[in-house]
Amino acid sequence: MVLREVNSSQAKAGDVVKLMVDEPFQTKGVTIPAGSPAFGIVREAKDAGAGLKRGRLEVQLTYIAVGDRQLPLTGELLDKGEGGKGDDAAKVLLAPIYILFARGNVAKLRAGEIVYGQLAPQPNS
Repeated sequence: MVLREVNSSQAKAGDVVKLMVDEPFQTKGVTIPAGSPAFGIVREAKDAGAGLKRGRLEVQLTYIAVGDRQLPLTGELLDKGEGGKGDDAAKVLLAPIYILFARGNVAKLRAGEIVYGQLAPQPNS
């Protein structure tokens, strides 16, 4: 689960994204309790821009912390600013000059949003 909103207008590559395990689970004899901190890193963040240019956000999951162990994760979180061709077409028809100045929507991971990843395969497992 995402702890704090991350959006493409404020995030930058290399920023750490804080997550939390929302349900306990067990894998290969290791119990991962609910509330365990997990982390990701922003790989790409492109802000929305004029001409309805939509934002883009890409986060790579990195690990879950369990006690003094860091269990590697695989997975990525991707988002593009909302809206679509129909929405854009309506704006062009209703106010053509508006398009030159209108910003597209930012991409975001909302606080409380549930995301999914997998534990990375461990050597010799």
